[in-house]
Amino acid sequence: MEDNNFANGNGPTASAAVTLPSETDNDAFPGDTADGTDVVPLLEKKETPLSAKSSKSGTPAHKSALTHSIISSTPEQQQPASSALLSQVARFREQLSADEDASAKMVAYRDRVSSELEDLTATLFEEANKMVREEKIARHAFELRAIHAEQQAAEANMKLEALQTETEWRRSQMSSPKSKQAAAQNRSASIHGISAQSYPPQNFDQKPPAGIMQWLRSLNQTEDDISTIPLSDAGDADMIRHKELDPIVHREFVLWREKPSLNRDLALIQRIYTQEIEPNFEFTNLELATKVLRSVEDNTIVIEEGDKYKPFAKECSLSVAPRLCIYRMRISDEAIWHPISAFARNRIITVCDFFTYVRYIQAGLVHRGVHDTWWEIVRLRERMCQARLGIL
Repeated sequence: MEDNNFANGNGPTASAAVTLPSETDNDAFPGDTADGTDVVPLLEKKETPLSAKSSKSGTPAHKSALTHSIISSTPEQQQPASSALLSQVARFREQLSADEDASAKMVAYRDRVSSELEDLTATLFEEANKMVREEKIARHAFELRAIHAEQQAAEANMKLEALQTETEWRRSQMSSPKSKQAAAQNRSASIHGISAQSYPPQNFDQKPPAGIMQWLRSLNQTEDDISTIPLSDAGDADMIRHKELDPIVHREFVLWREKPSLNRDLALIQRIYTQEIEPNFEFTNLELATKVLRSVEDNTIVIEEGDKYKPFAKECSLSVAPRLCIYRMRISDEAIWHPISAFARNRIITVCDFFTYVRYIQAGLVHRGVHDTWWEIVRLRERMCQARLGIL
């Protein structure tokens, strides 16, 4: 009878209700029943009859006791297992977060290295291009200096040959029997203010080689030199004597010499402006050319060579044409620098020479006669014409 009760679940152990902790009741301790009674004591109370009866009934009673034991011990065994799993999951999450941080750092480091590599490559290319450009500029400057040195050497040789020719010619003239008498007459004439001739009067048809003295005079003049060349030489005096003057322009010059000025109301100054000065400032950039002319008149312009260690500009600011600009200018101390070519620079410089010479005359620094001053003005006007034509 008792065996049937154990088999049907109606025995003494079935009368004690065993309640497992529900999922919603988190505060219930494992083994507590719904009415607060402890399951374990009940099992302990029924353990003796169960053991006694199981010895009588056999296998079914043993299985029922084992089932109740598993049910009562499962929550206690699951709690440490779940805690271990949770701690392991938390550890895996921390490790995953650390791996993600390390991966982000490696990506940032890779991007930084790539950026630095690109910057380094660009810098290397830029430095290489800069070195090539500087080498080309240095080679071009060296070639210009070499050409200039060759020209100077050729001019020096030609000058030496001309001087030797002139010396031989003068020596041959002085070796003639009549040269001593002519020299005495020339010294006597010089005392009385008559310009002396270095060769006999009867030999007027004998002159130095054509153009030697004129060529020597032009060689000794630089672009910035405003000093005049003495006209005491026989060749120069003879050359000037055979030139005819424009009577109208000479009359204007004589009137101007009495009261020299740069006022454009004067006939001579207006003529020079129209014929030489204004044509020299006919550039493509008319606005800048007008400012440059005004700065020349105000004596505020500055022109100098560019920095040899920097690349020269490739376009002239005045002519707006592709030129190698080895000079630069500014119209005042506060103005910016403008790159200009040698052609534009020569035009401006010749006009500056004329203005400077006139200012010297106004200041009383030129102690020369009207005749010599006239020829110096003519020479300066000639240089302005040559600069305008590009043959200076």
